[in-house]
Amino acid sequence: MTSYRVLDLAGESGAYCSRLLAGLGMDVLKIEPPGGDPCRLKGPFAGGKAGPEKSLPFWYLNAGKRGLTLDLAESNSKDAFLKLVSAADVLVENSTPGYLPRLGLGYPELSAANPGLIWVSITGFGQSGPYSGFAWSDIVAQALGGWMNICGDRDTPPLMLPADQAALVASVFGAVGALLALRARRYSGRGQHIDVSIQECVAATLDHVLPRYFGLNEIASRQGSLHWNKAFRIFNCRDGYLLASLTQRWDTLVEWMETEGMAEDLSSPEWKDEGRRRQGIQHIIEVMEKWTRTRAAAELEQQAQLMGFPWARVTDLAGVAESRQLRARGFFVEVNHPEDGRSYECPGAPCVFSRTPWKAGGRPPSLNTGLRLSGESRNPASTWDIPGKGGNGPGTPPQARPFAPLEGIRVLDFTRVLAGPYATRLLADFGAEVIKVRMPGDEESDPFGKAYYLYWNRNKLSVALDLSKPEGLVLAMRLASKSDVIVENFSPRVMANWGMDYENLRLLRPEVIMVSLSTQGHTGMLRDYVGYGPTVHALSGLSCLTAFSDRGPLGPGHAHADNVAGLYGAMAVLAALDHREKTGEGQYVDISENEAMCSTLGIPLLAQLVNGLAPAPAGNASESSVPHGCYRCKGDDQWCAIAVDTDEQWKAFIHALGNPPGASDPTLATAEGRLRNRALLDRMVEDWAARRTAEQVMEKLQSAGVPAGKVLDAAGLASDPQLNSRGFFIDPGTADTAGFRVDASPLRLSGTPARDLRNAPGGKRDAGYVFEHVLGLSRSEIEILTRSGAIGMHEDSIRT
Repeated sequence: MTSYRVLDLAGESGAYCSRLLAGLGMDVLKIEPPGGDPCRLKGPFAGGKAGPEKSLPFWYLNAGKRGLTLDLAESNSKDAFLKLVSAADVLVENSTPGYLPRLGLGYPELSAANPGLIWVSITGFGQSGPYSGFAWSDIVAQALGGWMNICGDRDTPPLMLPADQAALVASVFGAVGALLALRARRYSGRGQHIDVSIQECVAATLDHVLPRYFGLNEIASRQGSLHWNKAFRIFNCRDGYLLASLTQRWDTLVEWMETEGMAEDLSSPEWKDEGRRRQGIQHIIEVMEKWTRTRAAAELEQQAQLMGFPWARVTDLAGVAESRQLRARGFFVEVNHPEDGRSYECPGAPCVFSRTPWKAGGRPPSLNTGLRLSGESRNPASTWDIPGKGGNGPGTPPQARPFAPLEGIRVLDFTRVLAGPYATRLLADFGAEVIKVRMPGDEESDPFGKAYYLYWNRNKLSVALDLSKPEGLVLAMRLASKSDVIVENFSPRVMANWGMDYENLRLLRPEVIMVSLSTQGHTGMLRDYVGYGPTVHALSGLSCLTAFSDRGPLGPGHAHADNVAGLYGAMAVLAALDHREKTGEGQYVDISENEAMCSTLGIPLLAQLVNGLAPAPAGNASESSVPHGCYRCKGDDQWCAIAVDTDEQWKAFIHALGNPPGASDPTLATAEGRLRNRALLDRMVEDWAARRTAEQVMEKLQSAGVPAGKVLDAAGLASDPQLNSRGFFIDPGTADTAGFRVDASPLRLSGTPARDLRNAPGGKRDAGYVFEHVLGLSRSEIEILTRSGAIGMHEDSIRT
């Protein structure tokens, strides 16, 4: 993707978007204000010494970019910026809505300078709605987006995910949006504006929360390290912690515990009943933890993996940095940093491309002043030569405009549960014809299973094929030969055992793109590692970091790693399609969910690699902001997240609180002084918030310009004024899903929006189209294959 040029105006909350575009090969020019990006002053710092060239967050978020300093409020700089815009493909920014238009640099002005410009705006609450002007911080977006309500324990405050996960997830969405818009521009010649709300990105990655609410009227709540469906839990071991499954392959688990004399009454016949096990889950936990406390975590993990259990040690970042699997796959890369006089290891690619390697080795730009490009003396107006360059830019003659960016692309979807379905749902939303392959009779029987399936598979088709039968496998191969993209998330051996690995599929269609998502990737000594989303949380360091300082690891309350891997999967498909458009080449993309999650934890992992010391678990506390936390408010389990990030916000904050005693102490006027008095300030906020409702706390502080947000549960999300004003929830509008709503895409593309919602696939409805129109089977052939059990079919779905 080296032909694309990106202008990066984004600060900390949007810079990862353009960093991903740089990794894909785009030429990214970061434009900083005079004095530099404020992120340069944020720790941790290399060697523990503060300085604009030593900020590890800045390093990680801006690797591989060039740099330029411009004051956009100054007329000469504005003219230079407009010249850069005229030659750019993508602009990424995260300024407060309305700021750039006030400078005369709104979308109308920039699109007039370059009609093909794609503008990606990443903001806390989007460009419209009653909260669009709200002050935001990552903890506030996590509260108002729903993550925090399901993270933590019953007796703790709601817990945020570490390392600015909300902003980083929104940045991946932004990169996907930019790639969709670039693809649309190939046909229309026109750019567009992409409005990304971080709150919506959080709410769109909640796994079970909204399906349970809209499907079963259940409101999910915090339950510590116990998985939401009671399938996993984190256990104490002799020397650490272990993520273990609780009820999977029950007989084998009990036999294992019996051999060590630790099964107690779990070997009784009554526990063979799955319903009994769910009712008695706390007893099972107590017995298992007596056992795990006698064993080393690594020993249990190793033995469990040999037996096919998806167990994993809860690994800290030091363990992640030493991972044999990550090092065998070359995940860590060397980055030279001349100002510091040495090279550093840095987390690498979230995806491994066979034809277009990730550009992971670039250093971040150095700080400079004036109209100069980092390391060069050219005037910035001449750094990019020809506006509308090449064959893909604004000057391209428009072709017939597609209905959606992915119109005409067929995706064969072999995925299950969440990571894969999330990737293919995003592709389906923007026009791809996604055909989901299911086993005959594989209908979701329980109400929640159906709701979950409906939620993550909308806008797709489905077909039932029994791949254990030769006839079913032949049909799958024929479908693959007629598909542009194949996505699967089986363990590495499965597709190869069917003869449907990439090397075989490319013989059927040389230009095919195949994306595989697995726990540890398709190479390395741990390629066959068994795992699900919670396993990845433990492996990557996320579970370890998602904890209060005085408690053991809790981990997220939703399948965060699955959502993250699914987003990277969609990004990889779009990048590979772009490469194929230009070269005719397909390729294979290997995504390790562990590497994808480690990439999204890149800042604390970089601190471990550079300084040998990563930030410790700190609950809702911040290393740079105080007050910063989640505070109990009036009412049952009512909370509000508050973040005072700047000295100006501190002044506004104490004024909003009525200048409580001691708040005017001059030592509190600086972040350093407030950090030293964290406990005192937390008590002050707790006392003030406890006498008010969460809505009152949020409204009072937001009116003063202080980031604050109520912790929303599923019902709160469904009634949230901001989400509803932006049409975030959609009704499928079909008789069989009355009252069931799903989320709209958080990618708001102004020119090619996500298509109208089509209900989730049903084999009876879709089979006729797939078997007759795509595969060209006759009615008699379909009947024979149905009787043999190779396909699932229904008379009503066969056209006469």
